[in-house]
Amino acid sequence: MIPDVFSTENLEGFVFWVWGWQTWFRELPKGVLDELSPGEVLRCRGEKETLALIKQLPSTEAALLDWALNLMADVAEEEPSNKMNARSIATIFAPNMTKVNNFRLFSLSLCVSLNHRSSSHTV
Repeated sequence: MIPDVFSTENLEGFVFWVWGWQTWFRELPKGVLDELSPGEVLRCRGEKETLALIKQLPSTEAALLDWALNLMADVAEEEPSNKMNARSIATIFAPNMTKVNNFRLFSLSLCVSLNHRSSSHTV
């Protein structure tokens, strides 16, 4: 959950919030997605492959990824007011989630997370 002072509708607060989380993830000893091979990521084409690949992460990295994706999904759900869609958010955060280029997986993961939220709201 994003604190109200750093609301997705308050641009200055939101920029500060993004900067803080980017820095935090960048300073981790290793990237959250670094356990996955770039070849596997490149072969990942859809939701099933993305979920299977994420399940290969160690529990700590999987928990961090889940937490981060939920935060970013909160932001993406406010796209009408903050102009940040899933791709924009992935573009900002992906370089900080890995020391190798896993933007594709990160972007797919965020989209999967948003799809699951949409599905659960319509049930």
